[in-house]
Amino acid sequence: MRDVVTIILFFSLLHSGSSSWQKFSPHQHVLDNSAHRNWSLHRADDAICNAGSTHFTGQVNVAHGKTLFFWFFESRDKPENKPIVIWLNGGPGASSMVGLFSGIGPCVLEDNSSSTSRNEDSWIKYANMLFIDQPAGVGFSALDSPARVPSSLEVASADFGLFLDTFFGSIFPGLAGQPLIIAGESFGGNYVPYFANDLIQRRESDRCSSSAGRCSPRYNLSGIVLINALVSFKYLHSAHYDMFCSPGAFLNFNRSTCRAMAAAVPECDRLHMVCDSLLAPEACQTAVKFCEENVGRYFADEVWAGRRSPYDLRQTCAKPPICGGGKYSGGFLDVYLNQREVQRSLGFSEPVFYQSLNLDMNREWMSQPEFFIPRTPILASLLKDEEFKVLVLNGNFDVSVNTPAVLGQLDELAWRGQAEYQNMKLQDWFWDDDRKRLIKGGEYKATKRKGLSVFTVDDAGHMAAAAQPRAVTSVFERWLEWIHVF
Repeated sequence: MRDVVTIILFFSLLHSGSSSWQKFSPHQHVLDNSAHRNWSLHRADDAICNAGSTHFTGQVNVAHGKTLFFWFFESRDKPENKPIVIWLNGGPGASSMVGLFSGIGPCVLEDNSSSTSRNEDSWIKYANMLFIDQPAGVGFSALDSPARVPSSLEVASADFGLFLDTFFGSIFPGLAGQPLIIAGESFGGNYVPYFANDLIQRRESDRCSSSAGRCSPRYNLSGIVLINALVSFKYLHSAHYDMFCSPGAFLNFNRSTCRAMAAAVPECDRLHMVCDSLLAPEACQTAVKFCEENVGRYFADEVWAGRRSPYDLRQTCAKPPICGGGKYSGGFLDVYLNQREVQRSLGFSEPVFYQSLNLDMNREWMSQPEFFIPRTPILASLLKDEEFKVLVLNGNFDVSVNTPAVLGQLDELAWRGQAEYQNMKLQDWFWDDDRKRLIKGGEYKATKRKGLSVFTVDDAGHMAAAAQPRAVTSVFERWLEWIHVF
């Protein structure tokens, strides 16, 4: 039988001026590669990304032979008063340059794969944006040996924390007090809550770094954003019955298939309850394996036959299981970022090989039983802090991380606002198009104190921000106003 996990979780490649903020912009440190520094910084060229704001690229050595690449953009409007959003793509093994060039980022790639244009719907209208290629070995981030590929959240989170210590402690020390938000999509649903929780634990323990001989910067972590994010496997397969066997469904399976799925759903859900109770890797892996082989297999057949994409139910799949072949909003990202002149503008003195998805890392992570452990307990723990805010968005045509499953998982989160959240009804939300017409964007509900805000996104699949950039950005702007970080 084909590997259904590969189909369901493989990273989607569907789409893929000067600043007055002088007190925070370290122009004097540009390309300072002194031996005692573990970082480099380069003022980026607008020719490679017409951002409409000042932007920098750089690298941070988080350990011997491990370097993380970043691209930082100041907000287009009053950056000193804006929060900092860290963006992490998923995969695992996916480059965050994907997010930069599709949907939320400041520029989009043209069809010729050799030039960019400004994205007027970018999040940098409302925030300073930091895109990080991580773990080491992803995108432009370097790893001296494939044998040292980080294959656990624990290792990746430790490297992420060391990166932030250098970024906020040495490169941009004036930013450390700004409100900080960590955002991600797809497998970012594992990275984001795990990394955020580790930062909070570090803040509470307030331990000093013995290697640096000083305390780490204290981060003003305000919340997280999850877009079509894999936080848990629970209901991802059992929701297929409602998606494909209900009257009026976009895709209807035949009666015999639906009977077979219905017979397997109770055991699928029971095994996930065992997984949630034990949080044991083998138990969770068993649950996913049973569910994909007995419920998810029928949609997987549609994918392998090329009839449907797991990332957007409306689309076919020309090359299973990736289904997108590396094409983003316009051109091909791997083509663009491997051009020598582009890499020079990014600060690389020698040619480097860029790939938007590290397949070896993807396979390595997915081979670990820990890959299947749900991160919902961590999400619930984060929500226990009344000041911490969580925004969830989900494209309604995504099958890989489908909306019914995400809503089911969020209903079961055990936190102080659970009863309030469960009793709330989904309501329509709207956004303005170019002609200032109100367009229905989907449905939403949010607790009174905005601890948890959830938006479904119509006419969008797995990469909701790329499919509906203006709609998703309008939600992001609204949420920032709700949580008072402007």
